[in-house]
Amino acid sequence: MSSRTEVSVAEPRTVDEAKHAVERSRQRISSTLDALEDRIVEKKHALQDRVAVLRPVREQVTQRPFAAVAIALGVGALLGSLGGGEDEEARSTGGRHEARHAQLSERDRAELRAWRRLRRERLRARRDERDHAAGDSRLASLRHQLTGAITSAIGAAVTARVKEMTRGGRQR
Repeated sequence: MSSRTEVSVAEPRTVDEAKHAVERSRQRISSTLDALEDRIVEKKHALQDRVAVLRPVREQVTQRPFAAVAIALGVGALLGSLGGGEDEEARSTGGRHEARHAQLSERDRAELRAWRRLRRERLRARRDERDHAAGDSRLASLRHQLTGAITSAIGAAVTARVKEMTRGGRQR
């Protein structure tokens, strides 16, 4: 792809050699950065092309939201009916979960229940350790609530700004 310049392993002995080594390093770094910038620009254009393909769909969804929901519901129902993957016995017993357990022996079921119980206990212990490490649980809860509220406010502000920008773009 690119030719590599010879890199001397020995340390420079004179100031001029050091300057030349630094200049060679700068050139290598510059060419690497140029190549990276070119790749980033290519990726950016490819992404913009993909977004441009989806723009008409997005406009149709914006203009006809109920039709878009109806189409999505229909496609979901179609896909659900095509690839259910359950046999008749599994459907009659209420799903895959019960059909799988019907194939397990009583000993295997007991072992599975014991494993699940141990797993729940380990997860509880881990959560308790995390809560203890976080300090006072009330303070941690308050911090989480404030973080959630701030995140929601920022999200609402960004959404409002994007809607405002799209409305401004349509009026042009």
